[in-house]
Amino acid sequence: METPENIVTANEAYDLILSGKAPAGLIVRDPDKSRLGTKLNFDNQPDLNLPQDLTVWGSLTISNCNSLQTLPSGLVVKHAIQLSRCGGLKALPPP
Repeated sequence: METPENIVTANEAYDLILSGKAPAGLIVRDPDKSRLGTKLNFDNQPDLNLPQDLTVWGSLTISNCNSLQTLPSGLVVKHAIQLSRCGGLKALPPP
């Protein structure tokens, strides 16, 4: 459920996720862009840990994150997801 408390911009989400403080159910949406214009990008992050039930209104790009073994359950990306050089990724979550 969308509430103002769990909606953040891509920059805020990036900081929360990398600091390990991102709550489950986080919604990433930039109000100054179209709903699908939000871009959340992670590159060369050794300990990337995405929160459960993450929703990105736009695109999610993850590259060179070899320690990432799984994507969180409940992950929703409204436009596109791009994964590259994620050698540790074992499987994708069920749709």
